[in-house]
Amino acid sequence: SRFSFRVLVLAWLCHLSHSSLIHNRLIPPAEDQKLRQSVSNVRVQKRRLRFYATPDNLPMWRELLAADLGLINTDDLASLQQFLLKEDPLVNASPRK
Repeated sequence: SRFSFRVLVLAWLCHLSHSSLIHNRLIPPAEDQKLRQSVSNVRVQKRRLRFYATPDNLPMWRELLAADLGLINTDDLASLQQFLLKEDPLVNASPRK
């Protein structure tokens, strides 16, 4: 096929449980390992991973950023932008015009 999908989109609820993050706790170790393995598997294919239906909160975004997820899905764009400007080393390292 001429078309190549570079982003793999998965429903968070189908892939990992997020009940612990609703209560602002960290992802349990087994699920963290599953998340990082998913990211690694997708990177080998030269793709990026995006989960949808993830909680819109700082602990979730920190976990996804730490796992080096390709894209962070949110309905709260303003808060995510503030978070990334403050905490994402790639955003902070890039020169602003």
